[in-house]
Amino acid sequence: MTDGTAAAHRGARLAHHLLRGLVIAMGLVTALMLWHQVRADHEAVTTWQRHDARVESLADERWLELEVHERVLQSHPALRQPPHAAPNEPHHARVLVPRPLHDWLLLRQQVTLALDPAAGPSAEAGARVLDPMSLAVPLVAKALLLALLAWAWRALRHLPWGRDETWLDDRGWTATAEQAARVGWAAQAEDVLNEPAEHRRGTRFWAGFFALATVAALIGVMAGWDEAPIGSVALLLGVTALDLLLAHQFITIRTRAVRFDGQGVADGSWFQTRRVPWAAIATFQRVNTNAEAQCRHDERWRTGRSGTGTRRPSDQWRWIARAASGAELLRLPAEAERHSAFARLRQRVQGRLGFGPTDQRFEGEGAHATDEDDETGEDMAEGSLDAAAQAEQQAQRAAWERDWRQSQARHRRLFDRIGLVLGALFLVPALWATCNGVYYAFFAERAEGTVIDKPAGRLPSLQVAFTPRGTAAAGEPVTVKSGGAAAYGRIALGQKITVLYSPEAPARARLDLFWEVWLWAVAGWFFALVAIGPMWFIRTMIVRQERPSV
Repeated sequence: MTDGTAAAHRGARLAHHLLRGLVIAMGLVTALMLWHQVRADHEAVTTWQRHDARVESLADERWLELEVHERVLQSHPALRQPPHAAPNEPHHARVLVPRPLHDWLLLRQQVTLALDPAAGPSAEAGARVLDPMSLAVPLVAKALLLALLAWAWRALRHLPWGRDETWLDDRGWTATAEQAARVGWAAQAEDVLNEPAEHRRGTRFWAGFFALATVAALIGVMAGWDEAPIGSVALLLGVTALDLLLAHQFITIRTRAVRFDGQGVADGSWFQTRRVPWAAIATFQRVNTNAEAQCRHDERWRTGRSGTGTRRPSDQWRWIARAASGAELLRLPAEAERHSAFARLRQRVQGRLGFGPTDQRFEGEGAHATDEDDETGEDMAEGSLDAAAQAEQQAQRAAWERDWRQSQARHRRLFDRIGLVLGALFLVPALWATCNGVYYAFFAERAEGTVIDKPAGRLPSLQVAFTPRGTAAAGEPVTVKSGGAAAYGRIALGQKITVLYSPEAPARARLDLFWEVWLWAVAGWFFALVAIGPMWFIRTMIVRQERPSV
């Protein structure tokens, strides 16, 4: 009989190879970019012509306005000149060169302008400002990225994805294919212990939350790629790493199954399987894994070294099986005690170890007896009670269940009211902004406008003049102003832009740009999800929790 792990592990091995291949490909691309950057910087520093220049304007996002000697313009006539700009000194001229993405420049600062003598009269890319920050930041960022990818590739080599291993006391974890017997293959349906439902519900919430965060990060990366490519790459890699960790946790919890048969116990998931023979288990204890942290907190509190507001770590109980050498073989959450298969697993280990149900070597320090949670133990206990005691127990159970249902109903009504208030505060504006964006995107009138001004500010904005048609004010020019965005710095004065407007109110027109049409809708839904999502999570995880046994 097979436990069906071979096919799943083939998928895990394929995913492992694909992930390693992706890291290698990214490393090669990064190394190529780093080599190209080093060559370009070395050529600019060593072979290009150098000229003294002075920074005259830092207002533009893409271009840097410099004042140079007029012979520089004569030798490189392809350099752009700003309109209506007069030099401050005689025999000088103003030129525009591409602004570095990462500079540390100040107004009126003396800088070195490097010009490529082989660029030709039409190559504007052959002009660079040799600023230390603009030279060092791209190199350091690419080198750090390459080192990070190398560390990731090394860590991926040790991932146990796709492995099926069996514990041997003298050899540790060994490939199961080398063993004659495969532990856990003969497990019956009732001898399978899955991950508790509480953990599954938690992963659903975090999966949805990180999916929204990933969408927001992708939008930010697309919007800021031109202005901050290094920051965009760092944000993209960080979100990708978090998504991979969450996906690993999500798949592990959803696919984990602990099977046991006459030979031992097998802990398997989509990623890997570890099999432990019964003879290898020396202890099976209920352990508080936060005990050491609690002791350290209590010691700091007694000595007065604990900071104000520090919180004592909460109890975190786990059932841990260990070998005689102390190596951890199996770890189960305490919530698994409510599962009927756990009672059979515990009884089987208890019988193998020869300990009684209250033996401290079996239960562990601080453990409590849970035999009353077992179906067999409960039936035996009830069978030993007389009729009066059973009737009293049933009455107490009925009263407790009635109080529990009333408490759950009160909590549901409370969270429903809070949800209605949050819906009115966040969902209504989000719906209104979405409907408004749909109207302007698909049903509004369109007219061609001209950029007449770019007001200075923290972020450049646009003033566009257009002439509406088919209205009472037809023929009269109307001016619309956009919000601020770094991408608007690339739009030049006099450029044509489509304007969206309502014939009844042309003064409330919008530019046919993504953020001008959909910014408020995206922001409204984002804040609505951030506000309502935690409430939905609390209602799902706490209010609708499974009724615990009495």
